[in-house]
Amino acid sequence: MTAAVNRDASAATLSVDGRRVRRVRNREAVVDAMLALYAEGELFPTVVQIAERAGLSARSLFRYFTDAEEICQAAVERHLEGKRTPIPSLEPQPNSTSDRIVCFVRHRLDLYEAYGQTFRAGRLHAARSAAVAETLDQFRAEMRGQAIGYFADDLSGVEPRERSTIASQVALVGTFETIDALRQQQGLSRRATERTLVSLLTRILAVDPPSSELTCEVAVGGCS
Repeated sequence: MTAAVNRDASAATLSVDGRRVRRVRNREAVVDAMLALYAEGELFPTVVQIAERAGLSARSLFRYFTDAEEICQAAVERHLEGKRTPIPSLEPQPNSTSDRIVCFVRHRLDLYEAYGQTFRAGRLHAARSAAVAETLDQFRAEMRGQAIGYFADDLSGVEPRERSTIASQVALVGTFETIDALRQQQGLSRRATERTLVSLLTRILAVDPPSSELTCEVAVGGCS
């Protein structure tokens, strides 16, 4: 009798565990599908599109999420909070300010290519989702801190009363909003966007232009 009860309990536990694993797996599949659609430029995918990409039925989608906004929130949080693709450091730093500017700009353009579509989708959904808006604000704060930290030596030489203003200008040049305006609204190529951002930072930091156009090889993962 006791053995039979134990077997039944073990079977019930395995069944519950199996459902949990399946739930986690299917939630991940839905988020993967949402991110893939964002990457393809589908910033407002339909439930049918998401379900088909995830390999699920549209009806079953809502066993794992309450609505499409919750799916968006999960996708934006995973991507921008760096659970799988962390924002890399900017080490090692080149010696000259001019070279640091080129390195920084290329790094931000790489980040934009990796995160830009998700960020754009998040901005569109943020007005209706406080959680998405908070995630974007955290991402912006991290990007701002990284930019100001990278140019800390250059900013230390600025008059204290002007330092905050210059720091804000430096951070603004490296935002996704600025890059998006150049790439999407003005239709600039990556190369033209790079030249524009380098020129802006060179003027803001009052340094000589880089001696050559390509002085820092950059990829998401750091400068080399």
